[in-house]
Amino acid sequence: MMERSLEKTRRRDFLKLAALATGAALLRSRAHAESAAAIRPAFPGSDPRWGRTWDAALAVLAGNVKTVPRYDHPVLVEGSVYPGIWLECGPHEGLVYGTLADYVATPEGVPTPLQIARNNHMAFFALQLPIGHESAGQLPASIKMSDVG
Repeated sequence: MMERSLEKTRRRDFLKLAALATGAALLRSRAHAESAAAIRPAFPGSDPRWGRTWDAALAVLAGNVKTVPRYDHPVLVEGSVYPGIWLECGPHEGLVYGTLADYVATPEGVPTPLQIARNNHMAFFALQLPIGHESAGQLPASIKMSDVG
């Protein structure tokens, strides 16, 4: 019994440190991203279709920023076929989206890609099973538009 309690404590400590490290990394780059105006990446060649494709991709990403049940901050969901985020990929996808911060114009009051990236991590910590639950410390496998799994 004591060994199980120690393991839960270690798991919680690890998760807290992971969250703090993620937050620190995002805060460090946030100042740069918020002070810079959105720029357009350099496209190969002069074909205007590159720019239209880029704009369409950013529009799809913006459309996939949603608020999911039981977490009040917007996250980047996987899309229309899988409307939600999964633990094995959602945080990583959010971080990739966060790297686009310099290229995404974010109006005042709208979350930046870096804030969305942080939310894709923090949603799982916010919905972690509480102390007192028989599976205390477990993270959800998925947070979908319909439920938390």
